[in-house]
Amino acid sequence: MAWYWASLPLVAVLANIAAFLSSLQDRDSFSRGFRVLLVLLAGGNLSLAAVLISDPASNAPLAFHVFRHFAFLAAPTLASLVRILSGRTLDGWMTRIIAAFSFLLIVMIEIDFFSERSLLIDRWASHEWGTFPVLAIRARILVGSLFLLCAGSSIYWLVNAKESLVRKPVTFPITLWWLAFVGNFPALLGVGLYPVGMIFETIVSVLIAATLRKNSANHWSQKASEIMACSSLSLTIGVLLSALMPENHFKAIAVSLAAGIAAFLGTDRLRSKQIEKKIPGLASYQLTRQEERICELVAEGYTRAQIGFFLGIADGTLRNHLVHLYAKTVDREKESGVRDKFQRLTLFLLNLQK
Repeated sequence: MAWYWASLPLVAVLANIAAFLSSLQDRDSFSRGFRVLLVLLAGGNLSLAAVLISDPASNAPLAFHVFRHFAFLAAPTLASLVRILSGRTLDGWMTRIIAAFSFLLIVMIEIDFFSERSLLIDRWASHEWGTFPVLAIRARILVGSLFLLCAGSSIYWLVNAKESLVRKPVTFPITLWWLAFVGNFPALLGVGLYPVGMIFETIVSVLIAATLRKNSANHWSQKASEIMACSSLSLTIGVLLSALMPENHFKAIAVSLAAGIAAFLGTDRLRSKQIEKKIPGLASYQLTRQEERICELVAEGYTRAQIGFFLGIADGTLRNHLVHLYAKTVDREKESGVRDKFQRLTLFLLNLQK
């Protein structure tokens, strides 16, 4: 087996760490759950690499057993995060069904692993990229049902959001995230396709982290996240090119380095533009940095709930910030006929931008 097939999951771990660091400063419930999901993905990628390099007669069954735990926990965790994004609480009958189903599968694989003959794994197949198990029919039905239930619920919650905490563009990468899970199934069915599911999930997790993290400060974690994300992109390209061009590793390394440098420069430029992006005229109102961030989000059309979510602050804290904002801005202006102060602040900021 070529080294690059086993190295792809390890590169994905780097992207997991990058996404983890990007949310390290955020203390809201979603960010904490997001970090748990990233730890599960990292564990899944590490165990997947172990499966690919292990012998089916020795360590591969144990590595795959560990991999199943991470996969069966990652799916309900992602579904729970999507439920939060849709403006719902975690306490719901569907989330309880998903959690119970996931727990049942974990109990089943524990019993199956210590049985003399596996009832869930039909056989181990050898491929160019490594060895991988082929699931029995009953396991295909059970595993497929869990992921279909989680994915279907997630898409329904996002499409029918009560008070969406994120804009519609996030729906697309989350849908891709669930589709990425499908990338593991062909190999589990005995098809000789490389299991790319966990790797694509990692790429999407970095995209979602970049989309959700509006509060990007010049903190060490943010800079480390950017470096690791760009490095993982560079290494992924290098590994794939090495697989496609085994006779020309120098060209693969050169292209991957160029891609990583371009990604880092592009990210740095984008971050600089976001930092420089100020609302004209706000400097004279002597706002705090947090109040400026709130104004930026208000001007972009975000609701109170979305602002609190992005900044990771409680409703009461946001309310206090808004009171101070109103006193420094709209309360000093002439009455506009709009009684709602949040709407008045929105109009005030839009007028400043003209």
